[in-house]
Amino acid sequence: MEDQVQRIQKTHFVSAEYIGSNSDFDVKARSVDVILASPELLVGNKTCRDNIQSLNVKVIVIDEFHTIATWGAVDKKEEEAFRRWFRHIGELRSLFPAAAMLALSATCTQKMLKKILKVLNMTECPNFVSVSPNKQNIKYVFKKIEHNIESSMLWLVEGLLKYKEKFPRTLVYCKSIKDVSLIYNYIISEVPDLSRHIEMFHSETTNETKLAVIHQLTQKDDLMLRVVVATSALGMGIDVEECHSVVLYGPPPTLVDLLQECGRIGRDGKDSVAVILHHSYHYQNLDEEVKTVLKSSKCRRMAIMTNFVSTTELNEIGSSDKAKHSCCDFCEKCCNCGNCRQFKLVLEKCVEEDIEEIDFDSDLSDGESDDTVLYYESDFLESAE
Repeated sequence: MEDQVQRIQKTHFVSAEYIGSNSDFDVKARSVDVILASPELLVGNKTCRDNIQSLNVKVIVIDEFHTIATWGAVDKKEEEAFRRWFRHIGELRSLFPAAAMLALSATCTQKMLKKILKVLNMTECPNFVSVSPNKQNIKYVFKKIEHNIESSMLWLVEGLLKYKEKFPRTLVYCKSIKDVSLIYNYIISEVPDLSRHIEMFHSETTNETKLAVIHQLTQKDDLMLRVVVATSALGMGIDVEECHSVVLYGPPPTLVDLLQECGRIGRDGKDSVAVILHHSYHYQNLDEEVKTVLKSSKCRRMAIMTNFVSTTELNEIGSSDKAKHSCCDFCEKCCNCGNCRQFKLVLEKCVEEDIEEIDFDSDLSDGESDDTVLYYESDFLESAE
């Protein structure tokens, strides 16, 4: 949220503050235009809830409203929710009945939407704007791997050894802090000379390190950090600069999470690649929609977007004239442009050269311009000369 405050404050004549506690509220809240705070504070804290009623609130903005369903677990018992106050955020409407409500999300499935609108008391919403979450510039590549971090991530180490500090900035998302630690320590042990270009980020990371990592990732003129191994703690609200490569070590439990993690890259519209590595142990606790994508024998993009867009929008995606080799690993096999190899990004080449196709018998139910620098392999070779 601190990053969002900084971005808002760049707008002329608009002041913003992040309120993290009651003491913050007393000092900051009464003299600003925009207040950012968590549901736990605004709704779950009685003292803060009483205090905010004295404010002249014009608009209530719910950013990333899909978290009401995912973190608030609206279709489960309240005690099962990761952050239960998310499912009560709609109560703000009773505190400020005259205020308008704006809810925003780039990754909400059609199935989630009805439940969330009910929680927010927005079932009669007069204005509804829907934009496809499909990002044509992101290619989806799914790879089966062995249940061994060293063999599964060797390609990344070899890529770092080859390109060193010119390795494309890459985010590596893991499903647990344990995997973050194992992958980070493996990489550092193999390329100790590049340790200052590699960092990890999770809920137990010190605040000092978190702020330093976020600062480096969001600055165009600070590209020293090349690889960040992280959990979803490095998540929403962060606009990563000059990053066109993401690796998911194990698919996340929901398609919303998958789109969120893949969506960290390619914010500038340039070609990007999302590599989803998976083995049989990763299949546990996955939503059926995610398993369907993993089992798909057709376009991965279409399998994902079926859950997010209308039939009309899906047909538009399917009829896109964008080259098949830049869509997904399945569509690439059908591409006959003759130039597929030259358009592969460096990260994708590194993965392909080191990870062979692995055939598991397991059942998923169990469980091109001058400004494209440090981008395609030719750019790396040219810049190294």
